[in-house]
Amino acid sequence: MQNEELIDPSKLVPIIPGQKLRESNYQRTKRPYTLQRLTERAYWVESQIYQSTFLIGKKGVMVIDPLSYGRGMNVLKAIGEVTSLPVTTIIYSHYHYDHIGDAVVFAKTAHDLGIQLRIIASSACLEEIHKYKDKVPLPTEVIRTPRGAFDFEGERIDMGTPEQGHSSDNSWVLIEGEGVLHNVDMIHPGQLEFDNFGVGHYIDGYEEALKELLTLPWKIMTAGHGNIGAKKDVHFVLDYLADLRAHTQAVMPKVPFEPFIKDEMMFAWFHGHRDAVAGQVMERMREKWGKYPGFDLVALTHARTMYWEYYLH
Repeated sequence: MQNEELIDPSKLVPIIPGQKLRESNYQRTKRPYTLQRLTERAYWVESQIYQSTFLIGKKGVMVIDPLSYGRGMNVLKAIGEVTSLPVTTIIYSHYHYDHIGDAVVFAKTAHDLGIQLRIIASSACLEEIHKYKDKVPLPTEVIRTPRGAFDFEGERIDMGTPEQGHSSDNSWVLIEGEGVLHNVDMIHPGQLEFDNFGVGHYIDGYEEALKELLTLPWKIMTAGHGNIGAKKDVHFVLDYLADLRAHTQAVMPKVPFEPFIKDEMMFAWFHGHRDAVAGQVMERMREKWGKYPGFDLVALTHARTMYWEYYLH
């Protein structure tokens, strides 16, 4: 994350893998969207800290994640800057409404143009959509988990759904011909990770899902939030996890549980011991990681998450 080449966004010039946008997340929120060309046919678009990938074909455009809460219209406007072709295909990376709620906007736009919109999702995602009462347009094509593929205008698109990462249905989408991967909420390039790593439990599964990404043939990543990603950003998170794990292993045996048993409030016992361990782990992490923005905001949540990983498993 240090000494990276920083560039201004361009809808004309493809990014070189490893480059990052110069503007901060905050600076980019001051306009409706930011558009960056990734490769000859693939583009990254961000609207209010949420990101989509789109691929321009010969007859239409494929969009991965239509976003939500009005951001979808900004994605359509961004697409209109570089092509007059309509969106014919959208992909759901996973069912979290904040990433796909504006699928209704894309469906209406396609309907008004007389287009039968393809909507593609994993079988795990479809289960989640049903669980939450079908609030988005249902997929027209379902890819069976854990891994499958489909065709977009002659381009093979691969989709994989690890058992556990950000959520049980969170899929990576690989456009191998362009060297572009779309996998949101797993890493946040240019910054430390979200509270609790964006998962409630099973950090080992999250770590394995990150390692899987390194086995795939891509060079540029849309991560959903943060900057544009590269494989070094995945290594960064794995390095952070390794340090967090090592410090937790070192600290936990040295912090006795008994002093935190003080009254009848059982949960206070656990919270006290957890925070005593997590606080020490955070301070051990500070020397190496404290220079990164947000460390004091999120590092304690990371240490608490790793605490429970060891306490329970």
